[in-house]
Amino acid sequence: MQVDGHLTDKTINDLLNPATNLAIGLKLLKANSHYRPGWEPTVHKLMKRFQRYGTGGFCKTQPRTKLAQFRPRSPHWRHGHLAQIVDQLARRYTIDPALVMAVIGQESSFNPAALSNKQAQGLMQLIPETAQRFGVRHPFDPEDNIRGGIAYLHWLLRRFQGDVALTLAAYNAGEKAVERYQGIPPYPETRHYVRRIMANYPKALHPVPPPVRS
Repeated sequence: MQVDGHLTDKTINDLLNPATNLAIGLKLLKANSHYRPGWEPTVHKLMKRFQRYGTGGFCKTQPRTKLAQFRPRSPHWRHGHLAQIVDQLARRYTIDPALVMAVIGQESSFNPAALSNKQAQGLMQLIPETAQRFGVRHPFDPEDNIRGGIAYLHWLLRRFQGDVALTLAAYNAGEKAVERYQGIPPYPETRHYVRRIMANYPKALHPVPPPVRS
């Protein structure tokens, strides 16, 4: 989430609704405000405002999220080393790093704090069920999120025999939808998603990766 210190209160509120996102967003901003000069006054103002009104006016329950869950374990993604993280993890799963980078670019625009209205989280936009399925405990941690996303791509590439278009369609819409339609589902969002990624990764086939060594 990118925040400009000059954004109005109304814009901030629009960006951070509902209340759970507001609480999480404030924690993220506070944790990372030292990366951007000029953020501190905005963060301080928002924190005071949230504390003054409390969660009672926004939602029924307090968010159960802990700040440590969202703080990156390393600042690599802030210093242009995202490609190195991807390369290291992709090599472990025998996946082309360029494919992973194309997916990240489409999913989150390289924003590790990305959160969709469907609760897809982090760089590779893992929904909670997928994160749990592939052992991701900290979906907003860049390395943990990328590892889970790559593990899912690995599983899909093996399931669809290296067919990149079907793998991407399944990553977006789920493997059951691809199997039900025996191809890319006729969902406009999914078809657009596949086209956009394959414009940056124009390979129809990816070598079927071998099983990952435990």
